[in-house]
Amino acid sequence: MICKKCGQNLEEGIHFCTSCGAAFGSEAPGRKFLKITGIVFIVLGALGVFSLLGSAALYNVPEIASEIDDPGLSGIALALSIAGILLSIFLGVTGILFCNDKEKAQLLVYFVCAYFCYFIISSINTAVETVTSLNNYMPDEIPGLGFIVAGPLVFGMLVGLIPPVFYLIGALKNVKANKE
Repeated sequence: MICKKCGQNLEEGIHFCTSCGAAFGSEAPGRKFLKITGIVFIVLGALGVFSLLGSAALYNVPEIASEIDDPGLSGIALALSIAGILLSIFLGVTGILFCNDKEKAQLLVYFVCAYFCYFIISSINTAVETVTSLNNYMPDEIPGLGFIVAGPLVFGMLVGLIPPVFYLIGALKNVKANKE
């Protein structure tokens, strides 16, 4: 067997070139799904950090803070925001690191299932807080405003499921390839 990268003659059955370290052999079928969604999750995690820092900065500006009835994120929302950021970055890093590792694929399935659980809890919290806040702060102006907002909110939540679904598809492809 000959390494395609450096041309070194190699023994049969090895997975890395002993000269240049290039990997070869069968590529995991879910590799691209995991690598791309891994990058997406890292970007989403970074955006979450900036969003959280921006919100915290706004609440510290006296002119803005005095206009806000709710002085900050609720404790649950803040905890969920931090958990979402950490989970996004964790999924992104593990997706990229293990995208071609069929043996770690089942672990990635567990990770993304944990993310789905987080997503469900966070979505329910967001919906309840949004509907409650809108109905409390504007009860007479537009009856049922909280429920009018619910449509786009649900759509946004469904769009938020796209990255973890593709991550799961990639991980399951690798699980299947590992069993073959």
